[in-house]
Amino acid sequence: MTDDTFDAGTFTINADLARASVDWFVASHGAQGDAYRLLACYAAMPLVLTPELLNYLHNRFLAHLGLPWVAEVDLLLSDLLRPVDAELY
Repeated sequence: MTDDTFDAGTFTINADLARASVDWFVASHGAQGDAYRLLACYAAMPLVLTPELLNYLHNRFLAHLGLPWVAEVDLLLSDLLRPVDAELY
């Protein structure tokens, strides 16, 4: 494994592919793309993510940006997250 790959057990993610995926997610949300990127950054820190935790992160740290609630759903349903159990990403 090189410095630009991440081994997550059953799959390996190339850093360039990960960046491209995030860039596509941000670009697909137009003018609010930067706020969506911040939401994705906050969501990337916990080991596991639940919809409730994502909502907390959104309300606690990004409320001043006027990001709509649907941003949480967009992130949870995007290719950036993988469900591991019921409401657990």
